[in-house]
Amino acid sequence: CGPALGQPEKTGNESIARKVETPKAGASDMASVRTPATGGSAARAPQTPALAAEVEALDRESLASLAAARRAVARLSTENGQLREALAAAQRDAARAAL
Repeated sequence: CGPALGQPEKTGNESIARKVETPKAGASDMASVRTPATGGSAARAPQTPALAAEVEALDRESLASLAAARRAVARLSTENGQLREALAAAQRDAARAAL
């Protein structure tokens, strides 16, 4: 008898996958944030909830700025294409008028 319709087949590795995905006790979500070492020391200040919130806010702000920049690039690219087409048309018209 196979798995129920729409259910993945169990392979026996589910407990292993869960162990891999589960963070270690005391691990912080912000553990991957790195700060530059000063004075040759690799030690860093402990992460506080306020600092974590500030980092998250800066991440959101950076992503919003990146999205705005991408929109501006797309708009300028479109405008550039339109200007190139208008220039080509004007050059064709000028060439015809010169004949």
